[in-house]
Amino acid sequence: MPVTDGVSSPGNELVNVSFTQEVLPAHHRSHGTPDPVVRRWMTVEVGASRAALEQTDYGHPGRFNPPQVRVLSATLADRESELKALIPALVDLVS
Repeated sequence: MPVTDGVSSPGNELVNVSFTQEVLPAHHRSHGTPDPVVRRWMTVEVGASRAALEQTDYGHPGRFNPPQVRVLSATLADRESELKALIPALVDLVS
């Protein structure tokens, strides 16, 4: 696998991915439910394009809702299904 110095050049795309999983306590101000909520947040940057997706187990602890797009550049709009598929792959990677 090639290693780069992080500098993008013509014909190459630099992709940055950030993934966070956190547990929000019961009755947290963002959800107010009596159970803790697991929140997954992912951002992807490809050149100047950006996507941010969120996934939670809100409403049924331990069973995750489908990922929701929170930010999506027009240039990534046709890649929404691939972006959503990244979250479970990242969960598997860090588990």
